[in-house]
Formats: sequence, C-alpha cells, structure tokens
Amino acid sequence: MKKKLIATLVAGAVLSTGLIGLTACGGGGLEKGEEVTKEDWAKAFTATIELKNFTAETVSESSATATGSVDTGSGKVEVTVKTDSSSKSAQYIDIDGGKIYMTAEEAIKIEGANKALGEILATSLNINDRDEKTNTAYYVVKEGEVIYSADNDNDENKWDADESGELVNNLYHILGYESYSTEETGKEQALSALYDAFTYSSGFYTATLWQYGYETKVTVSVKGGYVVGLQTEATVDMKANEYNPLDTKGTNKQTFKITKIGSTTVTPSDDAKKAVEDYKAS
Repeated sequence: MKKKLIATLVAGAVLSTGLIGLTACGGGGLEKGEEVTKEDWAKAFTATIELKNFTAETVSESSATATGSVDTGSGKVEVTVKTDSSSKSAQYIDIDGGKIYMTAEEAIKIEGANKALGEILATSLNINDRDEKTNTAYYVVKEGEVIYSADNDNDENKWDADESGELVNNLYHILGYESYSTEETGKEQALSALYDAFTYSSGFYTATLWQYGYETKVTVSVKGGYVVGLQTEATVDMKANEYNPLDTKGTNKQTFKITKIGSTTVTPSDDAKKAVEDYKAS
C-alpha cells in the first residue's frame, strides 16, 4: 500500500508539471496580426471557434526535472526524474465538405521513474523509463448520411476503420475552454474576456497570466477577424509538500497556428482512404 501511495504522489507531480503528454506548441513563430478593439477581440475568438474550414498546426515542447527522496517501503531513496517531450501535429478541417485529416508525431524521454516508483508500478502507471517516438494519423469522412473514421493509432501502425467519428473541430477546447487569471489566485476567465490584460506591439498581443498555479506568458495574434495564433510559455517551480514528494522545475512552450481559413483542401493518405474502402467492402 505504501508503494502504491508513493507511486501516486510521484505520478501526480509528473503529470501536474507537464512532464508527459502536454499538447500544443513551441517551434516556429506566429504570424503577425493587427491591433483590434476590445469588442473585435471577443468577436475574433467566437468567429475562430466556429470555423468550419481551416488548417491548424500545433507544436509542443516541455522539459522538467523532479528531485527528492521517496520511501520505497524498505528505506528512503534519492531520485531524479527527468522528462523531455515534444509533439507536432497538423489538422486539415473541412466540415461542410465532410472531411477531417490529422497527422501527429510525438517524442518522449523519461529517466529515473523506475528508480522512483519501482519497475512494476512505473510500467503500470505508464511513467516508466523510456525513449520513444510515435506517429499517428486520423481520418474522418462523411458519405451520404454515414460517417466513417480510420486511424493508425496502435502498436502495429495498422489502419483500422469503422462507422464512427464526428465532423467537429477542437478549437473550443483550445481557445474557449482554457482559462487564465491575471493574478496567481485571481478569478479564471477565458482569453476572450482578458483583452485588458494584454499589451499590443508590432503585430502581437502579450500578457503574463496565471494558469494551474503557474506563471504563463501568453502571445495572441489576431488577423482578419480571427485568432490566427496562440503561444503559451509556462515555467514550473514546485516545492515538495505532503502531496508531492519531489521538488519539480520545468518549462512548457506551446504554439498553435491557424492558416488557410476557408481554403483548406483535405487530402488524406492513400492508406487512410484504403482503410475506409476496405471497411465498406467487408
């Protein structure tokens, strides 16, 4: 039981600081935008969330180091858990045209987790030491009243298809659902309501906000009535406490860019199309 408790605490530290599985940005600059009024700022967020045809690129880069001692049940052990992760994805969305295609690459390296948790728990919690890269893809197509989806998100990199999926974008989760505050313990609000917290200069709006208890630099680019870029850079410095046995320091940079609004053509891979055709013929 004690080992399970320690594993849970370490896992909480790892997950809460973005040591694994962070989504959305890092390399590449945002497109320069334009200065807008407070009213047009809010309208731009609404208009972007409602988009039905666009291309979205996301890149995520994070790194963290957690240090301290854990009680394995047979004595305390000094541990250092290091994690570096990155991901890059491209989404091609044409909801009215009945197609969505997404590709993604992810890399993750974790060192020290097995010593902190033990081999069995580290593996069962999926925070075990590893250095791996994965590639995935996803395809949704509507034909008549039927929606088909196919993906190769599995260990064999084999495409599977069935009748499922939805023709929706995920922009609400990125631009509408995520909330920030202007102070560490302040009221959290959507970015669309925080216009006054930002300063405009040379095509970009910037602000230092708080999210999940971490100071976060946020950059927004607004152009042509849409939010065409969002970048967040967070710094984590969390001391060990009764719930978290490790001191943790890390950084996370996420970048999200929208292009080809209203002019995106969805062109899935041949394997994606074949998976759907094979399913229909089965």
